[in-house]
Amino acid sequence: MSNHQPTPKGPPSRIAAHPRGQRRGSILLKAWTAAQRVNLLITRTLHANDAWTPHYALLSMVAILEPVTPTELAHQMGLRPTTASDYVEQLVELGHVQREPNPSDRRSYLLTVTEAGWEAFRRANDPAREVLTLVEENLGRPLEEIELVIDELIEALEAALQSQHPGPRDTASRI
Repeated sequence: MSNHQPTPKGPPSRIAAHPRGQRRGSILLKAWTAAQRVNLLITRTLHANDAWTPHYALLSMVAILEPVTPTELAHQMGLRPTTASDYVEQLVELGHVQREPNPSDRRSYLLTVTEAGWEAFRRANDPAREVLTLVEENLGRPLEEIELVIDELIEALEAALQSQHPGPRDTASRI
């Protein structure tokens, strides 16, 4: 029995070329892990302050953009339209978002935040602002600087997405 390991084909990856402890992930990996931490931090904070509301980020985006079509909302959130539609349906069932006729497209509708939605948003937004302050204190530089870089990253990611053709398993939840 041979202990021979097959030789990998092609050059070693950029990561494998560095010794353990000196390896770095790509900007994509770092952005993904940052998003996971944002989700965990907001979720913990909202639960700890009895301010939990499902899909707080989606509700926040509707509040920023209203009135907004589901298609535009999905695009702004970086979600597949079907995923955004499922989340919107949950917000409608909670009474946080309502559908209104779209005067420029009778096949579509516009989303707006209801009074109950604004109340849920305000209840969650105060603890979320405290988290934002804590993050800013730990950054050591103004949030505006970071926001500009994140906006640039989002634009670059969107351009990369536009250059590709969607695949049959085109979903962000498979990573």
